Amino acid sequence: MQTSTELPTLRGLAKLGGLNSTGASDLQSNRKIYNLTAPSVTFYDAKFYPYTDPGLDPFFAVAGDNLIIVCRVVRDKANVIEVLKWFTDDKEEKLHSIAWSQDLETGEPLVCVAGDSGHIKVLNVITKELTQVLSGHGGEVNDLAISPISPAVLASGSRDHTIRIWNLDCKNSKIPCQAVFGGSCMKAPILSVSFHQSGKYLLSAGMDHAVNLWTLPDFQASRNEGKEETLRIDLPHFSTKDVHTNFADCVKFYGDLIVSKAANEDAIVLWRIDGFSSTNPTPPASSAINPSVCGPTTLSAFGGSFERLLQFECLHTGPYYMRFDLFHVPNKRPVLAMGNTKSKFMFWDLQRMEEGPPSGRDGSETARSADKAASAAEKLSARMTHLRQDAAAREESVGSTASDGSAPASLEKKLQLASPFARARPHKTQMVPRISYSSRQIAFSPGGEWCISVGDQGMIAVTGRWDP
Repeated sequence: MQTSTELPTLRGLAKLGGLNSTGASDLQSNRKIYNLTAPSVTFYDAKFYPYTDPGLDPFFAVAGDNLIIVCRVVRDKANVIEVLKWFTDDKEEKLHSIAWSQDLETGEPLVCVAGDSGHIKVLNVITKELTQVLSGHGGEVNDLAISPISPAVLASGSRDHTIRIWNLDCKNSKIPCQAVFGGSCMKAPILSVSFHQSGKYLLSAGMDHAVNLWTLPDFQASRNEGKEETLRIDLPHFSTKDVHTNFADCVKFYGDLIVSKAANEDAIVLWRIDGFSSTNPTPPASSAINPSVCGPTTLSAFGGSFERLLQFECLHTGPYYMRFDLFHVPNKRPVLAMGNTKSKFMFWDLQRMEEGPPSGRDGSETARSADKAASAAEKLSARMTHLRQDAAAREESVGSTASDGSAPASLEKKLQLASPFARARPHKTQMVPRISYSSRQIAFSPGGEWCISVGDQGMIAVTGRWDP
């Protein structure tokens, strides 16, 4: 029976290899572990097609080596996926980034892929045609992201220290690159890019440990003014190197909050930029900051610094280029997911953290009423701040009333949650049995009913939130 609070359970495994001697794709899939002999491929990225109509089984693409494979999750006791399309790129290419788009005229699905060559290739999944090749980066492309407000707007982050914004509309074929972000302030490869749900802001993270927030210009206004050229944006409106101490390899918005991780930290961090609100007007270009100058390692155009809210403990996630996913859509419980190098997947129900203790045990009725009116992300932020303030106010009385100098267990739990450096353990974990498997990317389907993980050995692990 489906319940809104259920977290994903392992449904099955599949192994996708290379081409066999007859030229056919080699697929082995079963709900149980089996003998695997297909060539080993490491898949670095996987994304579900985000525009699937309700009621249809979702499909996804994976990329690794020179392969792009499009699969569909199936509700079958013998198999968990069905291969729909199989693309082979140049032998020299090593692909590790995927993003989905749509043909603006036909509505046909387009998959954008990129890797070591620095070229971004756009493939029509229905016709199997290569529709575009986007060139401009001077190094490998490490991440791709499609704008949530337009399937034609694509962001790419590269080893060449820049981020590019592309327009996939054929009307822009002469100058598909709308903007290049990065200048003297960018001194390291970009590993992750992510749009805000409003489409007005972009986050980037990279090998210099920095997380930057960029304000996107009004491209339509520029075109209306007759500016058919690539814009150059050198400076962000926020930059920090204080959240992480190693390669920052995954970053996403959670409402107006930020979720990010870095190599060798074994944690995902939830934090917010002081003064930032997407409901406010976007800041002018003149207020951008320059993180390349000597001085503070956190600079902001929003009138403050940042606040660390919470950390999620994810052990054995040291290697860089291991990525989490965040399921966050209206009217559904938000869930954070991460895989590790020890065949384990970890899940956190963020709404469970927002809800806290039962009604009447925490805060006033007024505060609870305000919580109900706030968004999920805002509620979690408010709750973390409230608990931290409450913990500080009660610290002295705790020390005076505890006979042995220790806090009561219930308050210890609250103090742990209040600490921005405390680590919240997963609400649920799932193990891949009898196999050593390292996850590189984990991804939710648009409705949150499925979650897949890809990584080494050509493995795809399929987890589901509800029984098929």
